[in-house]
This record gives sequence, structure tokens and C-alpha cells, in this order.
Amino acid sequence: MSEHPNPTPSWTARPVLIYGPHKSGSTLLQRLLDGHSSIWCYPMELKLKFMTLTPPASRLDAAVANQKFCQLQGFMHEKWDREKFLRLQKELNETCMGLGGYIQGMAWVSWQCAAVAPRQPQMWLAKEVGGRTGPVLNAWRHLFYDGKVVFILRHPLHVVRSIVLLRLRTGKSMSLHRTYRALNDTLRVTWDCVGRATEPWAFPVVYEKLTSPDKQDLMQRLCDFLGITFEPVVLAPTLFGEKAVVGTSSKQTTEVFKPEKEWKKGLGLVHILWMTLVYQVLNCRYAFKAGKWKWRNYKALSAELNRLAGEK
Repeated sequence: MSEHPNPTPSWTARPVLIYGPHKSGSTLLQRLLDGHSSIWCYPMELKLKFMTLTPPASRLDAAVANQKFCQLQGFMHEKWDREKFLRLQKELNETCMGLGGYIQGMAWVSWQCAAVAPRQPQMWLAKEVGGRTGPVLNAWRHLFYDGKVVFILRHPLHVVRSIVLLRLRTGKSMSLHRTYRALNDTLRVTWDCVGRATEPWAFPVVYEKLTSPDKQDLMQRLCDFLGITFEPVVLAPTLFGEKAVVGTSSKQTTEVFKPEKEWKKGLGLVHILWMTLVYQVLNCRYAFKAGKWKWRNYKALSAELNRLAGEK
């Protein structure tokens, strides 16, 4: 097969997007699917939310924007040929037609630069977190008619707890204003995803179910939704065929572990009181806005999402 990025093989027109709030488990889900023989997993976040902000006025503007948001330029791994990637990406910027062509080309280029990759993938997978849900999903559906989306959702208080603890672990504090913004963004994206979870192209994954002992049933249903055969390799995170470390706010591990049940653990009293108040107000607001008032309790919401996943 020629290294030239255009025309791209047919499997690049069948993408899967993992989407959800920050720190909701998107990397874990991506790494679980990474080892499947039918899927090529784009190693980093796609950053579609930035690529679609301003339409480029010229090919040069598009190339500059694409390079700016391409995280693979700095990606390092012993089974990743970075020099080859930079060369092929340059060719892609000079020959691709439109954003859809660029994204498909990136899927193929990244596949060619991995020493370990599925020989004949049926589809490819990327992840995106945060941003404005509507524009991101509308762009995805417009660019890829056969594209699918897997929503990954987690209890919003646990999501923000992870963000706060991660900042503390790196020696940074988190103001109450930033905490408010994190909760607001998390709840907005969560309820935006809930409103689209019944679409035929969407599959909801609840993080708490994904990290439970019976996650195999969920992964089997997800494989059925994607149209691929279930393989046991999807029960443990991998990267380029090797067990991968998935970082969390509390530990680094190659295993899928049960998260903390108590979201307050490790947080100070001020943050606990503030997060409790803000969550109650914003969660009710977004649940009402989404027309899902009866699911405003996360236990009821997660039960409904798990039911929807079982019917896909």
C-alpha cells in the first residue's frame, strides 16, 4: 500500500467518536477498545471542537489550524514512528480536500505510523471531551454519515472531584469559581448527551457500569452496536498491543478498578459544601431544560442509560 495519504481506504469513512465531559472515563474506554482487531484507535484526542470554531479562508489557514490542534505531533511511544508521521502529515496538509478529508487522512496516517496496528481494520475510533456538544456532534454527523458516537457519562460530582484532586496532586489549588465552571460544563455536556442517547447512531456508557465486575456484558453490547465481534482483549486497557497505564486523580494502573463510592473523599469542607449547593441548583436546571426531570437523580439517570444501552 502506498504511503501517500490520499485516497484513504474505505474503513476511514466509518469512524466512532467517544464523547463526554472531561474526566468522565473517555481515555479508559478508548484504551479498552484499542486492542480490538477490527478497530484502529487514534492515539490522542481529536480536538474537533477547535477545528470547527472558525472556517479557514484558505488551504494555508486550514493547515495552520490543523497543525495547531494536532496532539500527535508531540506524541512519543516506542512503537510510534514520529518522524514518519510528521512527513505524512505534511503531505496530507498539501493534498487533503476539506475537514472531513483531513480527519480521514489523519486516521490513515496515524495507522501507518504505528508498529502494532490491526492489519485490516473495519473502522477507527477517536475521542473528544467537553466543548459545545451541539456543534461537535453536528459537525461529526455532517462529516461522517456512517459515523457513530459512544457517550461516556459519570456522576458529575465524581468528575469534578477528579479535576480538583488532579490539580492538588500537581501542586495547584482550585478556586470556587473554577469549581463552579467545572460543574457547569460537566452538567451541560452530560444532559446534552442524555438528550441524544436515544438516537440510533448513539450508544450510552455509564462509567460506574464500565468499572464494575460485570462490565463484560456492557462491552459485549457495545461491540454488537459497533457491528464487531466481542474479543476478551476489550476488558483491559491497552495501547499498541501492550497493557496501558490509565491515569486517574488517585492512582496509575493498568487494571480497571472500582472508583471511590464517596465523592467527598479527599476534599476540604468548603469545596464539599460549595459543590453540593451548586450541583443541586445546576442539575435541576439542566434536567428540566432537557425535559428529563424524572431522571435528575443520578441513580435514576444511570439506570435509564443502562437500560437504553441494553436495547441497542
